Amino acid sequence: MTQRSSASSAPGPDDEAIRRAEIIRRLQEQIDWYEREARRNNWGHKTCKIVSISTAAAIAVLASAASDPRVVAALAALLVVAQGAQEVFQFQANWVTFGRTKEVLKREQALYRAKAGPYQRTDHPDRLLAERTEAVAALELDTWVESQLGEPKNQA
Repeated sequence: MTQRSSASSAPGPDDEAIRRAEIIRRLQEQIDWYEREARRNNWGHKTCKIVSISTAAAIAVLASAASDPRVVAALAALLVVAQGAQEVFQFQANWVTFGRTKEVLKREQALYRAKAGPYQRTDHPDRLLAERTEAVAALELDTWVESQLGEPKNQA
């Protein structure tokens, strides 16, 4: 009875395949998330920029045409809101950061699949992939949190 329970708890080929599939699934979920967020932040950044530029141009035209001051003031308020949204949501910084992180993860995925780079020199490529991709995600999260808090990273 003890032999059977210890034999069944030993990792087998099926356990390895399940573990590998879980690592690959997690990596793909990370890549997909960073791609979605990069795209969303790119859209937000460009929207704020287009609204700001077109509103500033309209203010200049309307002010020179001696238009109703309330219309000019409303457009000026819209300009401030668009610039404030960019500042609060940090669309451009997030777009760049999330896009960069996605590309780093995709690079790891490609190296792993090709058994190239560090993956060709290890007996445990799945473990190495998990360690490297989780380190990338952890670093990106730390960087994002610092940017949201507005605290510069201490350099030693």
